[in-house]
Amino acid sequence: MNTKDIERLVRSEILAMTPYSTARDECEGSPEIFLDANENPYDNGFNRYPDPHQKALKRQIAKVKGIGEDRIFIGNGSDEAIDIIYRIFCCLDIPDIRDVQRSRRNQRDRIPQGAANAGFLAR
Repeated sequence: MNTKDIERLVRSEILAMTPYSTARDECEGSPEIFLDANENPYDNGFNRYPDPHQKALKRQIAKVKGIGEDRIFIGNGSDEAIDIIYRIFCCLDIPDIRDVQRSRRNQRDRIPQGAANAGFLAR
């Protein structure tokens, strides 16, 4: 499967999005600190955020696996990876408030009379 085949499966809203960009992405050179990212200017080993694009890790994996770095996805556990895949490829049918209100009315209509007075209906 090539890139064009996969892109045909991606939701159009996702393809139209502009990727998030940080000052670190847009900066040329190697500044000492990123004050806009609230990084600590004192070098104590914990003063920098990790690379959000995991460039060094992807470079090593690509080298070991013999594939391009652009073909590697690294997530924070399998739940995040599954969630991202679902959001990219599946249409999310999110109900609006009218659907929710209609559903609640339908549920109330099915409750036997007297149940609300007996404390079975959450308020």
